[in-house]
Amino acid sequence: MFEANGKLVVVIDDDPFVLAGLEQLLQSVGCETVTTTFQSDPATEIMNLAEKCLRRPDLVLVDYGLPYGYSEFDVARDLRAVFGEDLPVVVLISESSPNWFAVNNECVLPTRLKPRNADDIRAAFRELIDPSALPRA
Repeated sequence: MFEANGKLVVVIDDDPFVLAGLEQLLQSVGCETVTTTFQSDPATEIMNLAEKCLRRPDLVLVDYGLPYGYSEFDVARDLRAVFGEDLPVVVLISESSPNWFAVNNECVLPTRLKPRNADDIRAAFRELIDPSALPRA
């Protein structure tokens, strides 16, 4: 059986309530988390994230539509420059977003709807942590 315990997941979302919920869900299945609401300049945020990670993350979950004109693609590029080109990055899209289907179809990075509960995390975790199992746009 796939084990989530001890996996390091970086979570980036500009909504502190959503971020806290995602962090709690991930921790409920045994993940370690490093989080940011991405509320300062992008270079500082990436540097701070890299410093908080005591090892290479197993997965990065990034919200679609970050502030400061810094996209999920920028996050992937910059974190991959630090941790390696094969760092798994998944874009999370809110189900309430009016364009989530279009984003899912057009996004170069793998996308998923934001999980709502621990069951969603458990059901999707194997796919999220194993980049070979992710659907490609």
